[in-house]
Amino acid sequence: TRPAATTSVVVSIVPSTTTVIAGQNMHYTVTVSNNGPSAVTGAGFNFIVPAGFTISSVTYVNSQGTVVVVSGTIDPVTGNYSANLNMTNGGQVVFTINGTVGAAAGGQALTVEASIIRPADVTDPDATNPGTNPPTDPHLECLNGAAVENCNNIKYNTITPTVSADLAVSKTTATMTPSVGDQIVFTIVATNNGAGNATGVQVVEQLPSGYTYVSATTTGGTFNNVTGLWTIGNMANGQSYTLTLTATVNATGTYTNSAVISGIESDPNPTNNTSTITPTRAISVINAENDSATNINGTTGATNVVNVYTNDTLNGTAVVPSEVILTTTVPNPNLVLNPNGNVDVIPGTPAGTYTLTYQICEVLNPTNCDTAVVSVTVVPPAIDASNDSATNINGTTGATNVVNVYTNDTLNGTAVVPSEVILTTTVPNPNLVLNPNGNVDVIPGTPAGTYTLTYQICEILNPTNCDTAVVSVTVVSPAIDAVNDSATNINGTTGATNVVNVYTNDTLNGTAVVPSEVILTTTVPNPNLVLNPNGNVDVIPGTPGGTYTLTYQI
Repeated sequence: TRPAATTSVVVSIVPSTTTVIAGQNMHYTVTVSNNGPSAVTGAGFNFIVPAGFTISSVTYVNSQGTVVVVSGTIDPVTGNYSANLNMTNGGQVVFTINGTVGAAAGGQALTVEASIIRPADVTDPDATNPGTNPPTDPHLECLNGAAVENCNNIKYNTITPTVSADLAVSKTTATMTPSVGDQIVFTIVATNNGAGNATGVQVVEQLPSGYTYVSATTTGGTFNNVTGLWTIGNMANGQSYTLTLTATVNATGTYTNSAVISGIESDPNPTNNTSTITPTRAISVINAENDSATNINGTTGATNVVNVYTNDTLNGTAVVPSEVILTTTVPNPNLVLNPNGNVDVIPGTPAGTYTLTYQICEVLNPTNCDTAVVSVTVVPPAIDASNDSATNINGTTGATNVVNVYTNDTLNGTAVVPSEVILTTTVPNPNLVLNPNGNVDVIPGTPAGTYTLTYQICEILNPTNCDTAVVSVTVVSPAIDAVNDSATNINGTTGATNVVNVYTNDTLNGTAVVPSEVILTTTVPNPNLVLNPNGNVDVIPGTPGGTYTLTYQI
């Protein structure tokens, strides 16, 4: 017996996309309506899915009238969704059925089915099969006594997912903290996770500026290090290839390295198409080594006596000045550290050992520093006091400036500048005077002979830098001239005194003799003549007429 109540329940299906890729998520919007005039209780709703689609969740909203969804469940075996609906006249519910298209479903038609079946106490004008009550099969009800289904209680939707290939790339290295100059090896693995085969596969592996290409090997395809393109071609489901790339780590640049894989087919999982790693360049080992220079002439000073960079290293190789910051941390007023690393000694630096401390810091890592000490040994210049002499010096009058001791003395190979030395007499002589200006005087009244004194010159800048020499002065006697004298017409009977004075025409050193400056002696006497100490000559009384002589000496 047909039930008295009548209603029309209908269903519709709308897919979220008609171009789904195998392996992707999608959903179906299913609308169930009770077009009345009767309410229904326990109308059976079913959503049937094929093997290529898996329901992940179901939500619904009551869009019209009153609809109660009872016992909505996803069958763990079949994967289908079913529920009983209590719907008022005009009631409508909208289901959102979320799920995933299987990765292996590419190229296969996937048909889903949504159906609503009347409860036993009502009839549906176009979905009530005579003789079946309670109804259990929506397809049988949809025949409605005919040979072909023709109702609005069942709807189908068919989509054909696009074939896809889940391409993945991974990049690794065993050295995540390389040092500058080290070789780093990148291992790039390209994999086709399926479900379909992939064609036109390529990986972009462009080394960034922090590396310099060295070599590459692959287990498949070819790698162009200029373009950074690894061309693989076809990859079957599950197939992998490896690119091993070796590069040198540069001092500067970008170290983040990415590999990107792509193919012709759609990729259902783009999240694994890129692999990026960022090795951290290790802080370079910086080493400032002590430097030294010796035998530097402090009087003239010197430039470029040593270069501090010569034995300094950065990361095991000689420092490149442009890669470090050079500063003086402990200065020295006698030394200059130039920006190019050369060290100068200031002119006029006394003999001794001088040090300064410097620091080099890596430009790339300004806190990566090291210090060292420069030691410079300054020596005094050669000082040479040469012997001096003067001859034929008249000792009677004495003489000034008979010689200057500086004349042939040298300091640092050039003539001594008196203001740069200290002059002292080390072995004096009472007949000689050494003046501060270097001139030597002979004291007046110095007997003939050779006289010496020893002097020393010491460098003012280095007072212990000294040399000595001897001044030798030969003093000669002045010219002495005793001139013959005569007296005439002397009366011999009475004799006479002071008939002549021998000193009258005698000279010493070109001037009239001063009796006190000579010794007067008679060398050939005459008994009739007397030579007195004052030079007067007397004739003895009773001297016969004649000419008498005596010889004297002064």
